[in-house]
Amino acid sequence: MSLVAAKNVGAPVVFTIREVRPDTVLLDGNHPMAGKDLNFAIEVVDVRPASAEELAHGHVHDGTHGH
Repeated sequence: MSLVAAKNVGAPVVFTIREVRPDTVLLDGNHPMAGKDLNFAIEVVDVRPASAEELAHGHVHDGTHGH
């Protein structure tokens, strides 16, 4: 059984109900794929140098990043 949190910024959060007790419910908020080996097939389609701002911040900026 899963429970989707009613409030979250941007996306739902899924919890798995692990145990129901008389006065509490034990939830697991780990992603369903947590602890599993994942394999991805990818293709690099473009490469560009990082901007000075990206180097300073340590991550990519794609135009939607707000800071």
